[in-house]
Amino acid sequence: MSKRDLDVGLGLYELLPDGQLFQLTYHTERASYAVDMGTRHLLTPGSETTVPFEQDYLFNRLISKGSRLLLTLNVNKNAFAEVNYGTGKDVSTEDVSDAGSPMEVDWLTRSYIRLHVHAPQAARPIE
Repeated sequence: MSKRDLDVGLGLYELLPDGQLFQLTYHTERASYAVDMGTRHLLTPGSETTVPFEQDYLFNRLISKGSRLLLTLNVNKNAFAEVNYGTGKDVSTEDVSDAGSPMEVDWLTRSYIRLHVHAPQAARPIE
């Protein structure tokens, strides 16, 4: 990572057998607050770091037979979000003139995502 902060977005989709995508959940995490939401911990540019996504983000959907799960990972930068230029300043005061050189992120191949998937319970009659 070439900057002191970034916003990471995770999208989880069901890839249906016919090729259509169904979005299950989406989450954005500011890297500097990922370990402790109460205290900002800036990253060290050029150093390896971990951005934990350890909260539970629930969704309820029975995954269709033959479907696969697709996970997307991105640096959040869109017209509907506050853009984090990675300077380490208060993000609400940053603008594109603060950005400097383009942000570079090297996603490491030993990174992993652990999903907790539960089998559906048998339907119980309503009493």
